Amino acid sequence: YTVTVANTVTDLSGSALATPATATFLGFEQPASVKLNEVNANIAGGCDLVELRVLSDGTLRGIRLQERGADVIQLPSATVAKNDIVVVHFNNPSGTCNPGSSTNETTGIAQNPAATFTRNYDTAWDMYSTDTGITATDNVIGLFDRFGTMVDAMFFDDDMAGNNVAAASESAAVTVVLANMWQNVGGGTPANGYIDDDFRLNAVLDSDSALTVAHTGANSESMRRVDNTDENDKADWAQGVNTWGLINVGQTVIP
Repeated sequence: YTVTVANTVTDLSGSALATPATATFLGFEQPASVKLNEVNANIAGGCDLVELRVLSDGTLRGIRLQERGADVIQLPSATVAKNDIVVVHFNNPSGTCNPGSSTNETTGIAQNPAATFTRNYDTAWDMYSTDTGITATDNVIGLFDRFGTMVDAMFFDDDMAGNNVAAASESAAVTVVLANMWQNVGGGTPANGYIDDDFRLNAVLDSDSALTVAHTGANSESMRRVDNTDENDKADWAQGVNTWGLINVGQTVIP
């Protein structure tokens, strides 16, 4: 809405206020509640995907998605409903990842139809990040509401043994633990934090599987939630056939 100051209003010196004497404000917006629902960090060309599920009606404005503690997208204003799906596409500038140069969908899930924008999903709100792709080794994905509160997170890794976990992933894991957004299966966290083996043993697998290199068809599996529950641990997730733009196998519509 717009507020206009009448031309009869003066400052303390009696001088008329300079023009324009108007300002525009956003009215009250109910923020939507969302959760991470599906992730693929290994699609060819950096065309990676992260799916969010809407848990309550409201606006997406200001919701932030992070990788290893760094923002990859801040969602625009779009009014969504419970059970809606949001798909975040990575590598927006790429003609492979975004054929047709789709913009973010802010008015409806078919604003930019898949018939024209072939990587879009007509059953989801398609959003695009300029980030060139998710690191498909050890990683931490974080989700924040518009007020800066972490509302969900996920640890994943590419194997159960071998290399040390990246310092950036371990640092991001500290933030997640402080927000109570990840734990060992059954509860608790490692005494020394999620470092190296303790990170890998408690992370979702497999971020660089050969079965995840495509966005559709053969070898297009993803890491996705297995049901509606959220225990903030790796048991919430499993690798399997992707369901981008739809609720996952094992999930039910939220009443």
